[in-house]
Amino acid sequence: MDTWYAQNKERSLANQRAYRARNPQNARCHALRYAAARRKFVQGLKNKPCLVCGVQFHFACMDFHHTGDDKHMDVAKMASTSSREAILAEVNKCVVLCANCHRLVTHLERIADDGTREEPEHSQQL
Repeated sequence: MDTWYAQNKERSLANQRAYRARNPQNARCHALRYAAARRKFVQGLKNKPCLVCGVQFHFACMDFHHTGDDKHMDVAKMASTSSREAILAEVNKCVVLCANCHRLVTHLERIADDGTREEPEHSQQL
């Protein structure tokens, strides 16, 4: 952090709030561009094959699966609100799976966590 900002943090924040109040349309456009850039960044991170089946689908069909218990937030939600650094920190806790494999892995993890092997009633109808 540069020294001017550190010394004038409150003043800088007040100036930013005043600018946004005077120019709501410009501030909104900037926020939308910033969010779009972060979404595109996340889409690029999904541009790899599924760890389970090895198939690479369209980014909309690829999910981030958290491998540990230290999940802070869904990466999809972070794409619209968080910095690239925060997104990368969360993505580093994940593996990329296709939507089908992600559903199956999550289901198997839940069964293992519950300690039961019973399937839900609705799946027996299929």
